[in-house]
Amino acid sequence: MRSLFAAVSLFLQVVGLFGLAIAMLGVLKFVQITALYGSPDDPRLVAGGLAQILTGLLVPGMCGFVGVLIAWLLLRKGTESPGWFKQILRVLAWVWIVLVPVGTAVGLLLLVWLRRSTAAESTGDVD
Repeated sequence: MRSLFAAVSLFLQVVGLFGLAIAMLGVLKFVQITALYGSPDDPRLVAGGLAQILTGLLVPGMCGFVGVLIAWLLLRKGTESPGWFKQILRVLAWVWIVLVPVGTAVGLLLLVWLRRSTAAESTGDVD
């Protein structure tokens, strides 16, 4: 059952990462459209751009954070989580760090949780 939760956690985090990447591309598209077709002082243009960015970010971003929450719950259990989960989670944590500013905080938290979980395994202090 823990393997299933680990797989779901990783899947949701990948969805979240893709969502944040798409939102970042939306910001670049918004800047490009603003530069080509109008001034940033046009409120309808700004509102449309922000709506597009937030719509693309909301669902995948929430999926990613649910995935991080599941990962945290699995890491709290120490040796109960599968080994492959920790290896893939470490890679995802470094990918999260690239997405500044929210992704950086999430990635750093994941790395700290992984380090604590590994230290607890090596000393035998599992909750």
